[in-house]
Amino acid sequence: MAYHYRAEGRAPDSKPRIDCVTGSLGVKYLKPTPMGVPLTLKARVDGEVGRKTRVLCEVHAGEVLTALGDSIFVRVDTAQLAAAARNA
Repeated sequence: MAYHYRAEGRAPDSKPRIDCVTGSLGVKYLKPTPMGVPLTLKARVDGEVGRKTRVLCEVHAGEVLTALGDSIFVRVDTAQLAAAARNA
């Protein structure tokens, strides 16, 4: 969602609100990720098509890359979703 706010030159808490839902979420585990240590996540938007945005993410424990994420997020109108759910 932060990507969409930035792309529109808007503050993150500005109206109208921008919402996204997870379309797909993939995680590839490369090494065990330890508990109790600070983790660093590095994410970037890899592409955007229509309402869909692909985000790639790396999880690091110190200097060790432990996991990769590949996700699709879909921009939605939550008021429209709520209305559809009430009519279902």
